[in-house]
Amino acid sequence: MEIYLRRMVRAERRSHSVVSRDGRTGACLSPKKGTKMAKIQNWTPEDPVFWRQTGSKLAWRTCGITTFSLIFSFATWFVMSAVVVRMPAIGFKWVFRPIVTVDSGGS
Repeated sequence: MEIYLRRMVRAERRSHSVVSRDGRTGACLSPKKGTKMAKIQNWTPEDPVFWRQTGSKLAWRTCGITTFSLIFSFATWFVMSAVVVRMPAIGFKWVFRPIVTVDSGGS
């Protein structure tokens, strides 16, 4: 996939657009200066040629990365919430004291 994106970036630099076999314009990727990531300039998932050549691969890749990130985030949250509940059992003593004292300002 990375090789395909590099080729598209090179083609975009040459002609500022990627043209499919039937003459339609596909996704235009242009990297920001100083980064290796590319920004999608054109997203037409309704176009069957675009979807077959570019869109489907990019969408599935994005879906996979997003799903992994969400599962990892949820697992981290779940483990930390379980650890905090069991901390008193391993010797950690919770001290409940006010952090801020509210004063009425009276004498």
